[in-house]
Amino acid sequence: MPFLSESPYCYIFDLNKEEWSTEKLSMANPDEFHLQVTSAAAIGNKIYLVGGRLLKSYTLSNTLIEIDTQTFNVQVINDAVGTPPRPRHEHSVDAIADRYLVVFGGLCYNSVGENDVFVYDTIKNCWFVPHISGQIPHLRFGHATAVVGKNLYVHGGAQIDSDSSYIIYDDLYKLDYQTWTWYKYEHPEVERYLRNQAQRESASLEREYLIPTTGDSPHDRFQCCMCAISGKLITFGGHSIRMDKDDSEILCNYSLDELSIFNIKRQLWSSINAELLEKDSEEFMSVSNMCVAVLPMDSRNVKIFVFAGKQLLESERRPSVLYSNRYSSDSSGEALRSERQQPLDSIMERDSKFAEDGFLKDDSDNSDDCEGMEEHSKIKKVQSFIFSCSYYSLYF
Repeated sequence: MPFLSESPYCYIFDLNKEEWSTEKLSMANPDEFHLQVTSAAAIGNKIYLVGGRLLKSYTLSNTLIEIDTQTFNVQVINDAVGTPPRPRHEHSVDAIADRYLVVFGGLCYNSVGENDVFVYDTIKNCWFVPHISGQIPHLRFGHATAVVGKNLYVHGGAQIDSDSSYIIYDDLYKLDYQTWTWYKYEHPEVERYLRNQAQRESASLEREYLIPTTGDSPHDRFQCCMCAISGKLITFGGHSIRMDKDDSEILCNYSLDELSIFNIKRQLWSSINAELLEKDSEEFMSVSNMCVAVLPMDSRNVKIFVFAGKQLLESERRPSVLYSNRYSSDSSGEALRSERQQPLDSIMERDSKFAEDGFLKDDSDNSDDCEGMEEHSKIKKVQSFIFSCSYYSLYF
């Protein structure tokens, strides 16, 4: 969520009426606020913004901001006790137990990514760092998260490998926030590999925190969306990096119609392709800087609203493959769209260009699980909005 101007508004979308409205935000201390892109989570009638990147200076922040959605008063919380996270962006913020904010990962100064966990208690107004155990994820930023029950799920993300290369992940983890233990979902072949290894204590401990899965897991990606619906995780969108014929890295984009679904109970991955509900002249778009909202329709159907910050330039869809290597950016895994077919100098550079071009322009179960989904999974472009912000509704 960005502050787009010195006197920002809160844009409100009614999911039932599909109508926009605005409320002017009242800032207690205007000098403490800056134009920034940040991560947000809601608890009750409060929205909390944690950290992010300032748009004008491109410096990082660890500021904690609270928005009251009843009065639309905004304040910086600068009296919290404890150890806050370092300034960062591309991190995740999730609300758990209607009380706590969990900050995970991100990109700090002089780092290739982070895998630390910080927790803010909204009642006691304090930060604390829990004792973490289990299969801790690799350093990463730009990952997707969702909360189901007592678990926080983390998928994908990226890590800086060198000045001109990145590691893009396709893995799925869960953090049990009652015990603060990490578990990794892994393909059965990895389980068999570990089982055949020498009986080492470290290998035994590693297997303890691995959960085998079945089905076709998603390709590697970062800056994608993931949401939880009826015991399933729905993943879509995002970007990856591939090598072109000149061995240059190019940024590729996943289209909105390619959905990966994880059945949490059965530990099963499956995929479907959505169809346009309204036959339109435009094809499915690849978008960036997304956020989602889920609206239950009845006992079986939901709408997923996708709010997109920017439409990406695309070439023709590339053919799908069965597998992509999470540890390299080779030419496999090409179920993607390529953006401009130009070398990717750096992710940071691309973010900066996006800020200048977009935000600174103030224009005032098993295979049967998906059988029913495939018939009813439709995407409809509803309308365009300020800052090229379009929203889509995905029906299940």
